[in-house]
Amino acid sequence: MGRNREGNMENQVILFGSGEIGTEAFTFFGGESVAYFCDNDLDIAGTRKCGKRIISFLELKEKFRDSLVVISANRVNSDGIVRQCEENGIRDYLVYERLREKFEKREELLSFIREPSNRLQLKMELYQDKVSELRQEVGYFKSHADIRAMKPAEGKLRERQLRTARASAELFSRLSHLQIKPYLTGGNLLGYMRHGGFIPWDDDIDFDLIRDEFERLKTYCMAHMDSKQEFEARKAKEAKKISEAKEAKGPVEDKKSQEVKENQEAENKNADGFLKSQEQGLERYYWADWLHHFQVNVTFPDGDSIGVDFFPIDYYGEDCSFNGFMDLVKGTKQEWESAAGSAEKRAACIQAAKRENQKNTVKESSRVYFGADNLANFRSYHRGGWIPKDVVFPLKQVLYEGEYFWVPNDADEYVKYLFKTIWTFPGDNIAIPKHYQRHKLMDGDV
Repeated sequence: MGRNREGNMENQVILFGSGEIGTEAFTFFGGESVAYFCDNDLDIAGTRKCGKRIISFLELKEKFRDSLVVISANRVNSDGIVRQCEENGIRDYLVYERLREKFEKREELLSFIREPSNRLQLKMELYQDKVSELRQEVGYFKSHADIRAMKPAEGKLRERQLRTARASAELFSRLSHLQIKPYLTGGNLLGYMRHGGFIPWDDDIDFDLIRDEFERLKTYCMAHMDSKQEFEARKAKEAKKISEAKEAKGPVEDKKSQEVKENQEAENKNADGFLKSQEQGLERYYWADWLHHFQVNVTFPDGDSIGVDFFPIDYYGEDCSFNGFMDLVKGTKQEWESAAGSAEKRAACIQAAKRENQKNTVKESSRVYFGADNLANFRSYHRGGWIPKDVVFPLKQVLYEGEYFWVPNDADEYVKYLFKTIWTFPGDNIAIPKHYQRHKLMDGDV
């Protein structure tokens, strides 16, 4: 059932766990089918049990990783050993207690697990059961915990959140001459209400903008910033030029002088890696038009970039039917989904929706709602009516993660048009950053 680096073990297994269940497993498999015991207790490594040598996990990993391992421990300890095997590249393992639930006879079991495809089937069943157990555990946790009492994010994710807030505030400072007031929306507005800042597992930032300010922002950015494609081409060209210059110049600095230079540069940089004395222009920004929202990306010397997303809000006529507008939204969503894979068709879809919606929108009225080209309309939840103007305006300025941003006049009411439930945990994506290297941020590896 597997080979090791010392010899043939085709019809033998290694029992991981030398306690009571290990003894039971040995009796069931029979001595001729067991090559070794393995145990995490280093004090018994090298001793013998039932006539078989007990090896350490290190020896298992180095010499027998290709052998079939049968985990012979109780359910709680088995879960830990499964993780230990997975994390160390030992993939061919089964759990004894689960095997005994399926097989009563030794020969039937041995015959079944000799086939690699059968072992894979058993592992898939193990994973499926574990997912089911975890869903139950998470469900229990969510039903008993108060989401408002969650601690803020930590580590790299927290650094990312604070960088995002700083970058957004700096961007708005540079665009102050446009006289626009983007206000927090989506998960950021929900986070402001519920947590006083970012949702603990969120990592992006979204703003709504009334239509004329939204178009003003787009027009300015498209005229004064690189597009995503232009920015990437410029950076590739700069990198090539620097590489060619280094090759031509050769190693002119010794290691010590280079270290002194780097230390001096580090002392003169701000928290985001830019020289304190250097006034940054718009060359570190680029725009991307995603059709159902507009994005300005802020880039950093360490290669990181943060997308600041903007979504259009329209005024709607006093005689405009909300149900009629929702019919337009539904048709647009269906056409958008059917055009998957075709940028041209999707662009045409959004342009057609905007043209059709012009008969519904006005310069100013007593009600507002998401524009026909606003991603928010693609959600399944809609509260069922226009948003009163006084829910949004006048905007209020609040402190959010150490920076000042605008929020709707009645944020508590506005957020009800965005989310069906606001005081409960979300679905399966709880505590998973959605946009930026999600797992590395959670693990602190970035």
